[in-house]
Amino acid sequence: MSRDTWLRGILSAFLDVIYPPRCAACDGPRAAGPAPLCAVCASTLCRHEEARPEADASPLAGRHSAFLHGGAIAEAIARFKYDGRIDLAPAVGWLLVNPPPQPPGPGPDAIVPVPLHPRRLRRRGFNQALPLARALAGVVEAPVRSDLLVRHRDTPPQVGLTRDERKSNVREAFAGRSPVPERIWLVDDVITTGATIESCAAALSAAGAKQVTAITLALAT
Repeated sequence: MSRDTWLRGILSAFLDVIYPPRCAACDGPRAAGPAPLCAVCASTLCRHEEARPEADASPLAGRHSAFLHGGAIAEAIARFKYDGRIDLAPAVGWLLVNPPPQPPGPGPDAIVPVPLHPRRLRRRGFNQALPLARALAGVVEAPVRSDLLVRHRDTPPQVGLTRDERKSNVREAFAGRSPVPERIWLVDDVITTGATIESCAAALSAAGAKQVTAITLALAT
């Protein structure tokens, strides 16, 4: 063990005593270590094992979600996304990549977070998809490219809309910036009907992407 590793371990143990680690979902105490949930919240997790290919008409080659949306995952995402808890970014990133997603096919040339419109980004203060993209970049050999996709139309929130309303709401809301790499992993926190992800994938495909795979932390059913 190197001296730097030893010192980091001592510092981490000291901080755990002074500032006991808190659960990302309930803010209660949890065991020391990288896992961000307490035992009670962790027991509510429901892994989503399916990584399915899309229909021929879809701009997506496939999609992978780490968990079903509910329990501690839903609570952690809500606190991170809507309560401005940017300090939870490492926690949601850890949950996405432990274990790392393994959708079928070759790995990505670039990882692209679903963008927010600049107006919404200013209101929220951060894009919740970016820490997830960075977490993925830490386990696959591909760069995060936030410059390849822009949201040029500010649309109302998707929450509460029907599937058809969601598709209409985000139709042509995104634009890809050519040239884009052939294989893209498109990253967001939650996928519900897939309307936003499919609109993003269509924009990237129009800009030259050959294969766009959606990677999300949770699937809402």
